[in-house]
Amino acid sequence: MSTDKEVVPILVTLGHLGDDSLQLRFPSEHSDEILKLLDEHGIDHNTAMEHSYDPTDWIEVVKVLGIAAGSAGGLHGLAKVITAFVRRHDGKRFIFTKDGESVDAQGYSQRTVEAMLQKMPQEQADLDAATRRAMGIDDA
Repeated sequence: MSTDKEVVPILVTLGHLGDDSLQLRFPSEHSDEILKLLDEHGIDHNTAMEHSYDPTDWIEVVKVLGIAAGSAGGLHGLAKVITAFVRRHDGKRFIFTKDGESVDAQGYSQRTVEAMLQKMPQEQADLDAATRRAMGIDDA
């Protein structure tokens, strides 16, 4: 992630096989605030650890796909969390990234974030299917 203290990177990546989650990555100094926002928006989440990634990044697994997408939270809720977080830190620059596609949060809207997130359920389903095929798991 970025080393520029005036830039706060927020990265959303695909989750693991069949767990209906995405990974929300951000600088660890913002963990308390983002965890509270996730709770306030009814998004089920838990903290993950990745030994091979930059240890200064916080990784929060957010349940926003599948059944969770239709309940409180979902992708709409995650977009609201990201928007609320950015608005609280007026004056800083935010870069929201999803699969190499980035949005500079200066002058962006919640709709922009939602539009990027809306692609992820199908991408996760495609990844799950490819993983099942590679593992020889029958979907029946």
